[in-house]
Amino acid sequence: MPELGRSVWLRVRHGVETLSGAGRAVWSEPAQVRKTLGEILGVLPATHVQIDLEAFLEGDEPRQWAPLLRREDPWAALLSEHALAIGSALRAPTVWGLGLPGVATVAAATGDVSDRGLIKAGMLLASALQAFRSATVAFVTIPVAAGDAGAGERARGPVLRNSELYGWHRAACVADLAASSPQVAGTDVTLVEHATVAELLPRWARGDAIGGGLGASVWSGERLEGAAPPRFLLFGEIPPGTPARALVETGRMLREWVSPAAA
Repeated sequence: MPELGRSVWLRVRHGVETLSGAGRAVWSEPAQVRKTLGEILGVLPATHVQIDLEAFLEGDEPRQWAPLLRREDPWAALLSEHALAIGSALRAPTVWGLGLPGVATVAAATGDVSDRGLIKAGMLLASALQAFRSATVAFVTIPVAAGDAGAGERARGPVLRNSELYGWHRAACVADLAASSPQVAGTDVTLVEHATVAELLPRWARGDAIGGGLGASVWSGERLEGAAPPRFLLFGEIPPGTPARALVETGRMLREWVSPAAA
């Protein structure tokens, strides 16, 4: 597994959909996902590739969460095929992992948002992970909202414990730096959606496993300042509609930032 202290962690769902030309329909074609993912990794120096399970929902129908997580037909065969396809598209040391929905999202989809419903949603998510034990998954990411404690924290417990049992890194995804401290219980990585490299430099310097810095502006031509410090954890999402040329240019910029002497 790549060393977390020098990582480029990417959510690639929208990149796969755009580059394939098939949109969301690409997630019904594991072979096409494998091909497109290989093309993305040919230009972007990612060490961690996150595949969000939300991609497999048909349209924006939230009620599908329960049958998907229970691996009812047709999800069981499709997810297994995707796990094989995604794993075969990667080359060491690049690894991949699952972006999970929040427990509140799953609870809402099942129609029970009470504390009991949150706990049941957490158990459903935890049981769904068992199907990926034999896959080449290396991490899971779960979103955590500010102030999401109490029943929400208890509901995440089984998910994080199962992930630890399987030997996977466990990441919490938060909106901003204000929500990143203290570290979410049971996780070993914090991914921040809205944080700049300048804001993260002091956190990296003290050894925190906290990621960010690859906001929307980076994918439209903005360069990262300076060069990579000894420790860094870049994190971001390829925005919807990002053209192939922008991926190439961003990949070139990232390679120069990470290893300026080799550029």
